[in-house]
Amino acid sequence: MLKWANGVHETTETTGTGAIALAGAAAGSSAFGDVLEDGDKFGYAILNGVDFERGIGTYNASTDTISRTTVKSSSNGGAKVNWTSGTKDVILALLAEIIVTIDENGQVTTPADIVISDHYVQIGSSSPAEYYRVKMDASGHLLIALASRTPNVNVLDFQLDHFAPGDHRLALPKIYSPQVEGDVIKLGGTALASAATKTAGGAAGNVPVLDSGGKLVVGVLPAPTVPDASNPGKAGAWPAAPAGLAVRFLGSDLAWYTRYAPYVSAWITGWAIGTAPTPVDHGLGAEPDRLVLELNCMTAEYGYAVGDTIAKMDDSNETSGGSNAGLGLYKNATKVGYVIGKAGIRIHRRDATHEGEHTYVTPANWRLRLIAERRIG
Repeated sequence: MLKWANGVHETTETTGTGAIALAGAAAGSSAFGDVLEDGDKFGYAILNGVDFERGIGTYNASTDTISRTTVKSSSNGGAKVNWTSGTKDVILALLAEIIVTIDENGQVTTPADIVISDHYVQIGSSSPAEYYRVKMDASGHLLIALASRTPNVNVLDFQLDHFAPGDHRLALPKIYSPQVEGDVIKLGGTALASAATKTAGGAAGNVPVLDSGGKLVVGVLPAPTVPDASNPGKAGAWPAAPAGLAVRFLGSDLAWYTRYAPYVSAWITGWAIGTAPTPVDHGLGAEPDRLVLELNCMTAEYGYAVGDTIAKMDDSNETSGGSNAGLGLYKNATKVGYVIGKAGIRIHRRDATHEGEHTYVTPANWRLRLIAERRIG
């Protein structure tokens, strides 16, 4: 940061383009060493009535000299002036190239972009301490912190993200948006849940909810209401699922209902009538409770369109088609299989002139697969 003070004016007898050796304060003025410390940077002007040089200098306290660090303008085309013999005035000066001005309408004008490195800009009065502090972080986000918050430097009330030139979007306020820090979820700086809570489920006081104004706040998990025939509207815990079950469904009557674990074979084409293919492993861990064979139409016939599916149960005891008709399905603790009668697999026709009559499917027009299901629990 450049240093500034009023009334600093010395003379010098320095020649050439090197550091300026100060020769003492002019009458009624202060010396540079009175207001500056070693290494301080400041605006300077050197004049002799013929030539001039203005720039940014660095003060060396041990030698009482000024290094001409950056020249802003000069009578030598913007370069350092090669001073000749004679007395020159050296002044601590405000430079037009770096000064910020405020016009009569309160508008601030700068000669170039202002770069603030890792520091906040304060907006508002510090008494009371309800002012905002603004800075840009390393990721290019504009951070705005309310100074009255504790700690104020880590609370982002707003974040302005830039996505593309001319495309700026204001993100949701942080005080209403959850953040994750390590394994902790926070809302407005308040921890919502730890890793243990996330594993065990929500706990009272650790659950984000919407208030009446639609803002996300830290709330309390309410006790669920469980219908009860003897006490409608009764509040309490949901009944626990039986131990050891991965999936069960709670019915409206509060009874737990099981689901089925299925085995579905690949589609089989090129099958033939009067055959008993090798049984296949179903992998269900016990004998299936239900076994069906699905027929899927590949070429339309008997009123069935391509894609139509028929589910067939075991009908090997059916006698109306003779001893060679029917489909046999069998199952045990490890395998499922099927046997196709020599007359073939019988279905009911759907075509208009023969609707409802029995017939036998053409093997080339249908593919088949086995589906076995076992109840869980």
